[in-house]
Amino acid sequence: MSAKQRFLQDDSGAVFAEWVVITAVVVTLCMVALTAWRGQADIARNTAISTAANA
Repeated sequence: MSAKQRFLQDDSGAVFAEWVVITAVVVTLCMVALTAWRGQADIARNTAISTAANA
């Protein structure tokens, strides 16, 4: 058993629920940040296209 596996398991051998929750929260926050960043890029691109088309 690796050190990481020993660290993630409690006395019963189950993975700590906290690690599952923390991992889910981190992944969710990364997805939200990526979506917001891509959304801002799309808005900027659409604004530039609209401005060029209306000029």
